[in-house]
Amino acid sequence: MKYCEMYYNILGWKRKGWVLASGQPVKNKVDFEELDSVLKLVNVKWIYVEAHKGILGNEKADQLAKEGAALYKS
Repeated sequence: MKYCEMYYNILGWKRKGWVLASGQPVKNKVDFEELDSVLKLVNVKWIYVEAHKGILGNEKADQLAKEGAALYKS
């Protein structure tokens, strides 16, 4: 099974105590911890999709992520 980058990020962050390579804490740590715990309960198939290649679902996810992030900018 090929895992997506986010899965590897979660594994690395857990191993390093939820700290980024920059030394800063992982933003939304609580959300990623919850995701990590849920992943133990369900079988998730992670599929890598290249970004910005015109793939409809990926483009929509990118749009929604940007809209969600904008809600938290001051």
